[in-house]
Amino acid sequence: MEINFDLATFTHLAACVLGVVSGIVLLYQGIKSNPVNLPLAFGQIILAVAIWVSFLVVSELLVHWPFLFRTGSFFGLLFVPLPFLYVRFYTEKRTWRWYDFLHFIPALVFLVDFWPIFTLSNQEKLALILKDIANENQFAQMRESRFFPPGFHQSFRTILFSVYWLLEIRLVFRWIKAKPNLGFEERIWKNWMFVYLAFQMAIWLPFYLTFIWIDPALTYHMVYTAGAAWLVVSSFLLLLYPSLVYGQANNRGHHKAPKQKPTELEQGAELLKLQEVKTAIEIAMEKDALFLKPGYTINDFSRDIGIPVYQISKCISHFEGISFIDFINRKRVGYCAQKLEAGEWRNLKIEALALECGFNNRNSFTNAFKKFKGISPSEFIVKHR
Repeated sequence: MEINFDLATFTHLAACVLGVVSGIVLLYQGIKSNPVNLPLAFGQIILAVAIWVSFLVVSELLVHWPFLFRTGSFFGLLFVPLPFLYVRFYTEKRTWRWYDFLHFIPALVFLVDFWPIFTLSNQEKLALILKDIANENQFAQMRESRFFPPGFHQSFRTILFSVYWLLEIRLVFRWIKAKPNLGFEERIWKNWMFVYLAFQMAIWLPFYLTFIWIDPALTYHMVYTAGAAWLVVSSFLLLLYPSLVYGQANNRGHHKAPKQKPTELEQGAELLKLQEVKTAIEIAMEKDALFLKPGYTINDFSRDIGIPVYQISKCISHFEGISFIDFINRKRVGYCAQKLEAGEWRNLKIEALALECGFNNRNSFTNAFKKFKGISPSEFIVKHR
């Protein structure tokens, strides 16, 4: 079996490549400075892999890649909650929390259900592929399921995806309602979201149309073609609008309109928001003594409290006039000074004091102590004996 390189074939192969590339770019920037984009990054990569597997099925080239048998549906279930998580992260300005991973339970159930299939040899998988690959509708029914009837997984995945889509619509309109005066980057994201939601609808809608007039055999082509089209369109949109990749705080765009002086009301609202962030920072930092963790970074702190890095940095800079590193080191030095004044750590050596306070070594501890107390740790100990 050979690939017929027509326009449709080229489009789907290009979609897979663009999806992986755009996903990697989003992943890199998400880890670096814009974590709300991480679900979108994973979604681009996983959808690209799922489209690749679907392409192998339609072209009947799966016989040359039998180890990928039934992985397309698994990647599809992994993809289903990611657009919702992306919208939620952006509109709520937060990152991952433990309960977000509950959304991947359906994918885990599928993995358990088809585990005996995944552990078959390539020869055994090839025999199963050859039974149904000529009939795409029959192939999509996944009759090898141990726990569910034929066709269940395909129907369940599509229905679940459409439910998540409705939840995304709710989040987006609630966000728009809460922001009557959208900024430049926010308007870009709103328009991007309308395109994003439209392509998602194009993925799940054909399933429901089969109950009216669409031939079920055509549905498979429509779904994976819509997914491929999204990967191509989204990759170009991300290139045209860098703020979607870098985030509002890191926008490298060419929007250089002169800044207008904020009104007193805007200044008051911004200050109130910063005060709320400051309170959250202080509570989290003191309650769990996070500053005592060695090597603790602003990205770690952002992940732990669910507040974007740029908001934490802006808040500390506004109220304290220092960087996050100085902020955390000042707390470490203050904590150490309290212990020494109470007579608890006076017998510890400088190296031990440094480790107890979260510093990596004696030099960084000594330099920080001098910076915030004006004297060395040794002089401080002598002074408070």
